[in-house]
Amino acid sequence: MNSLQPRLLFTIFIEDTEEGDLGGRCLEIPRAVGNGKILQELRRNMADVISLVQKSMFEEVVTPLSNIFIECSATSSQCLPEQQHSL
Repeated sequence: MNSLQPRLLFTIFIEDTEEGDLGGRCLEIPRAVGNGKILQELRRNMADVISLVQKSMFEEVVTPLSNIFIECSATSSQCLPEQQHSL
């Protein structure tokens, strides 16, 4: 990892969906929403969405996937509050 690259922490609010999946939305980037069948899939999908939203806003990926950290804030039974995960 390049030490000059910013390491950013994003908070994802996670809920169970009516379909039985997990739904997530990034509190810092309201346009960044995603879903997944399991927590790990949701985290990967949210990191991809955050990168895509950054690219659409700034015409480049501001934060590489390796520098995105996800903090869970959840009502879902699959995610304990205050968990942090790097991808």
